[in-house]
Amino acid sequence: MMNLTHFCTFLMVLLSHGIMGLSTDESSRSNSYYGAFVQFQYKDSHLGSTVTLGSTDPLDEVGRYGFHSPIKNISGQIVYAVTSNDIRDGCKFNYGSVYLPSPWLALVSRGNCTFAEKIDNAAKWNASGIIVYDLEKNTNLETMSHADSTKIVSVMIKYGLGISVGNLALQGTKVNCFIEAGKEYPETSGFQLEKTSIIFVSVSFMILMLVSLAWLIFYYIQRLRILQAHNRGMRHRNRLAQRAVMQLKTRTIKPNDEIISTESVCAICIENYKAAEVVRELPCRHIFHKKCVDPWLHTKHTCPMCKINIIKTTGNCEDNDSGHFNDGAMVSVNSVNQDMEMQAIIATETSQPASTTTTDDEQGQSTSNFTEPKTSEQQQEHLAV
Repeated sequence: MMNLTHFCTFLMVLLSHGIMGLSTDESSRSNSYYGAFVQFQYKDSHLGSTVTLGSTDPLDEVGRYGFHSPIKNISGQIVYAVTSNDIRDGCKFNYGSVYLPSPWLALVSRGNCTFAEKIDNAAKWNASGIIVYDLEKNTNLETMSHADSTKIVSVMIKYGLGISVGNLALQGTKVNCFIEAGKEYPETSGFQLEKTSIIFVSVSFMILMLVSLAWLIFYYIQRLRILQAHNRGMRHRNRLAQRAVMQLKTRTIKPNDEIISTESVCAICIENYKAAEVVRELPCRHIFHKKCVDPWLHTKHTCPMCKINIIKTTGNCEDNDSGHFNDGAMVSVNSVNQDMEMQAIIATETSQPASTTTTDDEQGQSTSNFTEPKTSEQQQEHLAV
């Protein structure tokens, strides 16, 4: 998963560098902006003199050129794009309904549509430029981004200056505007992204999410298949264990039974055997209470003491189940037979007379009474009986 994520990230970086290399000259300065000297002049009828608003000294840059605006000096008369409903955004304003001097600059408010739409609407009526005044709540100017707009001069100014000039225009006052380019500044308030870069990053993120989702679906499907196979194997082994348990010998303890006289205990419940209790004898000759050992055998499939596997020793093991038994040592039928043969040999040797000086008749009689140890085939027949 991590290798896949690293590969997708590496691919995104390569493609992003390719897109950066194909960017235009105008987008190459998207990390900086130009200040603008914006000066508004009108003649005050009461004072009989010209009044100047905006940039009143050579260092007063009250405006900013847009990122994609031509950086050049222009001038013209202000045309305020305000409708009868007091809509001042200039998004769909019909400039043909008002008098348009030559040259002229559009004055609009920010909001309700993109900067590109405002610029294109003004440029359609041959405006030399457009001035957008910011929202009232904003104290610092921002730089407009309008990559797909018509290439006319676009400048942003603050709300207070824009409203003052707009009110003068509404009163019928002729306001002339002069815009001159200021200094170039590095962009420090955030960062600007090209439209193509935004689309690329979005698509790359979606592709990465889809690949991750596909991997997760594949992972959980495989896990589900493994769990289903494990459950099927467990059910099959439980059926084999149940069949094997049914083949094991059981008997009821009698009062004179040997396990009572030897005070043997059940290794599971650690209690002495009593008369009339039902016990189960495993192929390994270990004896337990039936009620104690049966639940163990159904779940573990092995002897609690020597871990012999009852499914194998009873001949219920199938080829497709080999190697899928529960924890515990798996004692094969051959090893069990070998142990039983060794026990038979030891028992036979201990039954011989202690004296070594016997007559020929006695030797013949002892030879005839000697019981040879059973072979593995005979032991298997004995277990089957």
